[in-house]
Amino acid sequence: MKCHSTVVWLTLLTWMLLLQTMGSSAQPAEGKLRHDKIAFHAAQYDAHGKLLPWKPWEEVLRLEMDWYHRAPADQNGWPVYFLATFIDPEYKPYKNEIIPCTQ
Repeated sequence: MKCHSTVVWLTLLTWMLLLQTMGSSAQPAEGKLRHDKIAFHAAQYDAHGKLLPWKPWEEVLRLEMDWYHRAPADQNGWPVYFLATFIDPEYKPYKNEIIPCTQ
């Protein structure tokens, strides 16, 4: 299960870097598109247009790690997220597209 733990930690580090980059931007450019929903969550913005977190960081991290640990195995014994990029909360792929090197 060492490989599974490594993938979980690499995913965690990727999310941390992504969130840090997103949070570092100042006020959005005039007329910038704002999404109503991001992933499976309603998007909320502050008065300056900065995206607000949907839950506290520690809770989001716990929820995500729990999701990865509960992931069922495929027919070869690998967690289902190894071979799919777009997966819903019930671990079912919802697109046939692949983003190389994301997992």
